[in-house]
Amino acid sequence: MVAASKVQEGLMAHLPLELLTFYILPQLDQVSLARLAKTCTRMRSAVHTFLLKSKTLDMKDVIYWIETENHLVDFTDQIKVRGDDLKAAFMFLTRNTSVTSLRRLKMWGHPDQPTMVNLNTIRKLIKQNRNLEELSLVNMKLTDPLLDVIMKLPKLKYLQLSPALINKGSNLYFKIKELKQKGCEITGVGQQRQQYWKGTARVFN
Repeated sequence: MVAASKVQEGLMAHLPLELLTFYILPQLDQVSLARLAKTCTRMRSAVHTFLLKSKTLDMKDVIYWIETENHLVDFTDQIKVRGDDLKAAFMFLTRNTSVTSLRRLKMWGHPDQPTMVNLNTIRKLIKQNRNLEELSLVNMKLTDPLLDVIMKLPKLKYLQLSPALINKGSNLYFKIKELKQKGCEITGVGQQRQQYWKGTARVFN
C-alpha cells in the first residue's frame, strides 16, 4: 500500500468512480483513505463503499502511524489522546463495525493499555464476519465469550493470539484443542510471551 499526497488526493476527485474503486483505492494505505474521505462528498462515499467491501483489515500500521509524531492523522476532526484516535480509526475502517466481508482481521494492542475499543465491539465485528479465514488478536485479552464467537467461524484457518493475556480462569485449552481438531492453525505471540510461553507452548504445538 502507498500514501497519497494532497495533490494526488485532489486529482483523484475527478477520476471515474470505477477506476477509483477497482484500481486506485486498493493501493492506498488506511491513513490515505481517511484523508481522501475528507476531501469531498464524492470521495467520502467512494471510500466508505470500498471499506464496506474490504476483505482485509490490519490495524498494526494504523497504530504505528497514530503513535508516530510525523504521521498524526485525525480520523476524527480533532486529535485528542491516543485512545480516542485508535477508537476513531477502528470505527472509521470498520464503518462503525458494519463491515461484513472480511476474510482477514488483524487486531493489535498493548499489554499495558486498554484495547482500542472494548471487547464487546470486537466480538460484534468478528461475529458478523462469518467468512473470516485469518484472525490475529495480538497483545489483546482473550475471554471466554470472545473465544466462543471465534469458535463459531466456519472457515477459520489461522488464529494468532497472545497466551500471556488470556484470562486465567478461561476454558482456553479445551476450546483451542477443539479448534485445532477442526483444522485451524494456532500460534501465540506477544510482548509477554517469554514469561508465559513455557506453560502454554504445548497448546500451540
